Amino acid sequence: MNTTPGRLPEPSLFSCSASYVPAFGEMRKLGAEVVEIGTGGDPFHAPARALYESLGCVHIPVAV
Repeated sequence: MNTTPGRLPEPSLFSCSASYVPAFGEMRKLGAEVVEIGTGGDPFHAPARALYESLGCVHIPVAV
């Protein structure tokens, strides 16, 4: 992966999902019905939100 100095590389949904899929499968196997994952609603966190949605997560707005 090439990066420009001072710039972080773009995360890959494929590489991230490779670690999340087994974890979500294990939680389902153990009977988990609700899992809370916190992330920002800003553009910076859009890749993370897309990953979670691809794994079946549903966005629930929360006011803090």
